[in-house]
Amino acid sequence: MPINLANQFSEKVEQIILDKSTSGIYGTNADSIIVKKLLVSVAGFQTEMPVEFSSLNKALLGNEFLKHFQVSIDNENREIHLEQKEIVSISKPRDFLLGIANDSTWIVSRTSPKYQLKLGDLIRSVNGKKPIDLFSSHCDYVMNYRKLADFDSYELVTVDNRMLRIENDESF
Repeated sequence: MPINLANQFSEKVEQIILDKSTSGIYGTNADSIIVKKLLVSVAGFQTEMPVEFSSLNKALLGNEFLKHFQVSIDNENREIHLEQKEIVSISKPRDFLLGIANDSTWIVSRTSPKYQLKLGDLIRSVNGKKPIDLFSSHCDYVMNYRKLADFDSYELVTVDNRMLRIENDESF
């Protein structure tokens, strides 16, 4: 949702995320995201879930929500129908992500003010691994990011030899 709507909801801010992890044909955009846990109602279905408010004014429902439904489009009546297939479970968004700067260096592409890292900071190793140790190519990274995302914690060594530890906390 657009960030200017965040104050319309009295629920507390659960996360603040600084993001530059998504890209398109024209490059990347830096985004500031506020996350609140809200009761969401769509097509008669209600659930409590994390909602992201974006400074880039994105208004997306998202595949993490829609994957729990059979979606059908009625073009004649100009309606979209959702039939629930399974229990809806949506994790909070990750507040720490790394991209690949080159074969031997990671780059911070998502962070939070609670960490001692800024967008674009360069990381020498993650849990002793360089990008080439986990991924054979950028395509391999995109297709198999879970190799990196599933660590319980991250032991980071920055290019200026600072050592940091980040817990991979997925709970609200």
